[in-house]
Amino acid sequence: AATAKCGCSTIKKTLIRLELEDDALEFFDPEDIHRREFSPFLTPLQIPNISKFLSNGNTFRFCFSRHPFERILSAYLDKIVRNKPEKAQIMAQLGKEPNSTEQITFAAFVDAVVDQPVEKMDPHWRTQYHQTFQDKISYDFIGRVERLETDLLIVGEKLGVDIGAYYSEETRHMTNARNYIGDFFTTDIRRKVAVKYAIDFEYFAYDA
Repeated sequence: AATAKCGCSTIKKTLIRLELEDDALEFFDPEDIHRREFSPFLTPLQIPNISKFLSNGNTFRFCFSRHPFERILSAYLDKIVRNKPEKAQIMAQLGKEPNSTEQITFAAFVDAVVDQPVEKMDPHWRTQYHQTFQDKISYDFIGRVERLETDLLIVGEKLGVDIGAYYSEETRHMTNARNYIGDFFTTDIRRKVAVKYAIDFEYFAYDA
């Protein structure tokens, strides 16, 4: 299962290279990595019985997690600060013009996210537990963004393929959020994020 802001672009790009057996494949637009019309992967609608497919013993199920502090800050730095389309819903929620380029502080962004029910949250900051359907899918492996390349190689070993030969880090959405935690997280923000994402901290075993 793909999880936005969890190395998603790198994982998809690497797997697309693997599927097409093209270790030099590049995308002119990084968003093309996520566009179904440019992907060799099947959609859920193309699988006759998705429930059976996800539960049979021949299907290897994996996903990746990321520390909630890093993930929500990365979402802010990438989608809000850079004025991406995802910013519009936060602006509207704050009673501002959705397409405005006015900057939103990290504190205001966190407050807006905290007020959102899970089903209304954007995939880039929705709780990872719900985004990956942990209550419905039994995963064989859950990797961590903190050791992305190493854990992707483990996925390759499980599948019996050489993922390392096709690994390519996609950097155009990267924010290096890990390096800026201390600059953005106050005690109050830490508490709010810890409460909102409590299920992620507990389920994926991260320290708040």
